[in-house]
Amino acid sequence: MLSRTSTSRTDTLDIYSPLASLVEYENRLFSTGFANDRTQFQGEPTEENTKAWEELTEVGIIKLDRDQAAQLPNQTVEWNQEPGTYLAAVGMFHQLHCVDALRRNMFASSKGNAALDRKAIAHLDHCADYLRQVLTCHGDVSIVSFHWNEAIQKNTPIFDGLQHCRKFEPIFEWTKVHRAGDLRP
Repeated sequence: MLSRTSTSRTDTLDIYSPLASLVEYENRLFSTGFANDRTQFQGEPTEENTKAWEELTEVGIIKLDRDQAAQLPNQTVEWNQEPGTYLAAVGMFHQLHCVDALRRNMFASSKGNAALDRKAIAHLDHCADYLRQVLTCHGDVSIVSFHWNEAIQKNTPIFDGLQHCRKFEPIFEWTKVHRAGDLRP
């Protein structure tokens, strides 16, 4: 993975987040997600890729102190297990939880063994629409180029292009430190 840290602040956070000061940027080369260029998160659920997804989403719910909670644009609740702390979630980790839920159920459905109940369907419907809202809110304006694919004789997108990304690790580490017990989305 090609990565270069940048101090560019072209993307500002206009709504309070206790993580705002941690935001750094890097240029990251994406994987195509096809053939020999797949990531550890892809494929039919296995012990290995399920563990990789769990490590991404395990941080779940976080706790904030009173001052942090007071600055949020939406009021949050005090955590009854630890008075003086308030429950919240970092958007990225809820989004990853939704992608994982869609992934797991996609593979279960493809095998014909996914008899989903109304609650599970409502959860997946929420996830799909929540992700739609996030994507349209953040509006990635990076450009996906095309190239001629000789093997299939047509123009195809180049998904493994360079992208300008927020650095994941500082956000992930902060969220782990502020985790609220074992609470999950």
